[in-house]
Amino acid sequence: MKSAPRWPRSWYRAAPGRSREAQPPTDAELRSTLVVRLPIVEGSAKVRVGGPLDGPELFDLPVWAGELPLRLTAAAPRKDVNLPDGAALSESVKIRALALGAPDSDPFERHRGDVTLSTDRTRLDFPLVHRFLAEDSYWARGIGADAQRTAMEHSLCFGLYRKTVQIGFARVVTDFGRIAYLGDVFVLAPERGAGFGKWLVEQVLAHPSLARVDRWVLGTADAHSLYERFGFVRAEAGRYMVRRPGGTGPSGVIDG
Repeated sequence: MKSAPRWPRSWYRAAPGRSREAQPPTDAELRSTLVVRLPIVEGSAKVRVGGPLDGPELFDLPVWAGELPLRLTAAAPRKDVNLPDGAALSESVKIRALALGAPDSDPFERHRGDVTLSTDRTRLDFPLVHRFLAEDSYWARGIGADAQRTAMEHSLCFGLYRKTVQIGFARVVTDFGRIAYLGDVFVLAPERGAGFGKWLVEQVLAHPSLARVDRWVLGTADAHSLYERFGFVRAEAGRYMVRRPGGTGPSGVIDG
């Protein structure tokens, strides 16, 4: 019996790695599937940034005018109703969902006494996180609520909780393959000295969806010894560069 051919990996770009998890298609499925690939020779697009272009004669009308920004976001994965109870979410699908900002339907959680680390976004106390970063941190002092909320929406967030009260936070910006940036790590002052900062970083690095990341980046002014325990080293002088707000210059290619 002739085995069914495996689809090219490029067909699984929606969730890289899925071809290694899924059953290959049957001959009947291949015959009933049509895939069309079209080259785009030329195209056009119109892009404008800013509010409505109404004339001044409309400004005094008692009518609100402005923009309603829209965006496409992913929802939490939903398993097939025919799967048995306890069927684990595929790692490739989980990574892709997290990368698209979907809520984690199977949050990563670890416990230490009555303290819990969790990636469950519904547990995050955003006002607490924003207040600490904007008022008490040296690296994000003055950060606006909208900017911080957007940053967290596009990050894998880790909350640290004593029972139901949040006491710490960290987030990771990553492609889940080659590079990850660890940022906004903090433990509230009353909870420091018990090793929770070290435990928080340890569990972040242990997240299974980050296991394949081979280069981690972070910035710190006073916690080098903490991160050196986990294999972080000072950046190579002369290789890595930082572009700060207001920086200008031509585009180019950098050594990754």
